[in-house]
Amino acid sequence: MKQYIFYCIFNMDFCGCIWCNLFNFCKNWPSALFANVKAGRSGRMQSFKEVYEKYRGNRSDAAVAKKANLHKSTFSRIKNELIPPKRNYLWSLAMSLELTMDETDELFSSCGLCMASQYHLNGMEKEREGIIKDCIAKGKYSVVELNIRLYEAGYQLLGNKGAN
Repeated sequence: MKQYIFYCIFNMDFCGCIWCNLFNFCKNWPSALFANVKAGRSGRMQSFKEVYEKYRGNRSDAAVAKKANLHKSTFSRIKNELIPPKRNYLWSLAMSLELTMDETDELFSSCGLCMASQYHLNGMEKEREGIIKDCIAKGKYSVVELNIRLYEAGYQLLGNKGAN
């Protein structure tokens, strides 16, 4: 564990693990901090609920949950911050809200996760997230079409509807 922490600090490559989060380190921490300061929030990071409300627009929660392929109960627990969201759910919500990569990074940061961090992911998970990022970058926000693409490649699907 000491070697891992030393690696993060020595290489200035803060990965989003619990130790990096404990010390508020992330690859994008200066830009996130300064964006909050410019917005008049004196360095306070926004909560998930605040970020979600900012990007929700005029969509209802039920519509967002349906488009994200999430059960309404799961979505409600995430929104009310009763459970910490999984990366899978955050990707699904980013697709549903049609967020850009920067906005998606803000959504991940509001949950204490780093979108760019892939140290804890295995090879298949990295490839899967690469497919998801590719769809977001190209502006293809259909969760159903993305799930078809993920299924054909043999990866876990987004959302939790239809999961056992």
